[in-house]
Amino acid sequence: MALQRKQHDKANRIGEESNVKRTIAMVFCLALILLFSGCKVSGEKTSGDYRYYLYDNGQAELRGYSGSETELTLPAELDGHVLTGIDIDYRSEGCFDKLVSVVIPDGYTEVGDSDFEGCKQLATVKLPSTLNRIGYRAFADCISLREIELPQGLASLGRFAFSGSSLETVNLPNSFEWKESGIFDGNPFADCKQLRNMIVADDHPSLRWEDGILTNLDKTRLLLYPASRTDAAYTIPENIKDISAYAFAGASLHTVTLPHDLYELPGAVFQGCVELERITLPSGIVSIGSSAFSCCTSLMAVEIPEGVRTIGSYAFSDCTSLETLELPQSVTEIGTEAFNNCEKLKTLTLPAGLEDFGERCFINSNVVLSVYPGSLGEKYAEEYDVRYRVLAADTAEPTNAPAATPAAKPEKPTAMDLPKASPSTLNTAAAAPS
Repeated sequence: MALQRKQHDKANRIGEESNVKRTIAMVFCLALILLFSGCKVSGEKTSGDYRYYLYDNGQAELRGYSGSETELTLPAELDGHVLTGIDIDYRSEGCFDKLVSVVIPDGYTEVGDSDFEGCKQLATVKLPSTLNRIGYRAFADCISLREIELPQGLASLGRFAFSGSSLETVNLPNSFEWKESGIFDGNPFADCKQLRNMIVADDHPSLRWEDGILTNLDKTRLLLYPASRTDAAYTIPENIKDISAYAFAGASLHTVTLPHDLYELPGAVFQGCVELERITLPSGIVSIGSSAFSCCTSLMAVEIPEGVRTIGSYAFSDCTSLETLELPQSVTEIGTEAFNNCEKLKTLTLPAGLEDFGERCFINSNVVLSVYPGSLGEKYAEEYDVRYRVLAADTAEPTNAPAATPAAKPEKPTAMDLPKASPSTLNTAAAAPS
């Protein structure tokens, strides 16, 4: 009986070993079939002048071009793999610089970030009917590009997609939605100084083009004031309750009147308005966004009302003509580098209730701060070697006047002039939103 059991066990082991060997042989044969049939695994590939990335699903994405053509039609497929998008990587940056015209065939659903940025000779672009998205700065600084037909089905335009281009007229298809998911989203057409007309259908589900501005459907949010407009002054209609980031970026306005019900200025809303001289903020404003007035080099005075609590990072950076600025006592937060390169700003009183003060706010500045004793402003001035004077603790209405000027209530002594930090050791670059 024992002998029969041993013979049975041996037969089972032989059978199992045979199955394992058979499985290994099948896997090996399958690998040989795949190898010699030309089937390729996912990863980066090269085909002629093109470099592409092959995904597991068999679709491919264009990553680079090494040719020298000036008039180019991109391939619909490479090595039998369908191309569905462009995403030029850092190794091929500038690979399209010589292009005068480009045709992107049907099948492509996306033009990626910065793919054609800086193509200064690019004058003609034909987009596919299958296109769904154009990325961040995809056609930025294409100074020869005067027209483009955006296809029906296009849903998304990245920030600065056509910034600095020479577009004169652009159509916004009904499929397109102006998206703002963050403080620096929005305005694909910032600083397009030739853009004078936008074609928006009457039945567009979310946009309106009227009186030379782009708004949302119910005209309560101003999305775009074209930088091509030549108005010296502009009054924003009172029906506008919100303004998008970068809405006025690069405009040639000298003065702007804001609607009374506006409660915040978004990020970079007037960035690069180099002719803007003065602006008065309405009484309901509670926050001034990051880079809201950055690079407004003619801005001399801003009236900030009581009630404003937040001044964002870089809000007034590179306002090289700014001379007069009074911060209300309601301000509790000032962001990083908020007043960088404000060369003409001589005095500034910091609110007593300041709770949060960003770093390096006064690089390349000759300002003398007026601070309350024991306040965050005093600690900040000491930490960053900014010249300052201490106000009397009971000063209800501080002024920005120099110490020698009499105040309503005599200020107690203790003026301290500390050496300023050397500008050469500090970062003076304003934030560049990404």
